[in-house]
Amino acid sequence: MSGPATTQTATPTTSTATPATDAATSTAATPETAPLGPEALVDAATYADVLNFYAWQTQLLDDGHADRWALTFTEDAVFGQRTSPGRVFSGNSPAERRGREVIATSARAGVERHAQDDVVRRHWIGQVAIYAGPQPGTVQTRFYALIVETARGQRPTFHLSTTGQDVLVRAEGTWLVQERWITHDDAA
Repeated sequence: MSGPATTQTATPTTSTATPATDAATSTAATPETAPLGPEALVDAATYADVLNFYAWQTQLLDDGHADRWALTFTEDAVFGQRTSPGRVFSGNSPAERRGREVIATSARAGVERHAQDDVVRRHWIGQVAIYAGPQPGTVQTRFYALIVETARGQRPTFHLSTTGQDVLVRAEGTWLVQERWITHDDAA
């Protein structure tokens, strides 16, 4: 399974933005930088296509397929987390991870830790806004993500509330994450 099969592409609006290299130059949509008005939003088919991608992507990770999940990122992807100081991530990963292999290594460490702890983790993404991206064949997204954890025999617990911002690129018939920034609500 290489991802949801679709043929829709985004119709981007004109932009002078360039691909981001760090948080300071990110092209991911924020409330301050997101285009305003319905003309900036993507068409319904692209919207559905991106939601399908997110459902498939999060289920890969939640089902423990860290390496397949990492393949949903570009080779040079950036995955950054804005969080409270001193937070430690799976495998002692840095808050900003660059490159698919670094992202995969971090994801594997998290999946292994949850398996050892006998914890099921679920990501829930909602309130997704999707805008035409900074380059042709790209979209920008902004969403809320909740993480719920359930230890064997226990009630589910709410683990984390975040806001996510992605730049997705169309490649090989699916979307890939070029840039992802997750802001933890406790650090906002």
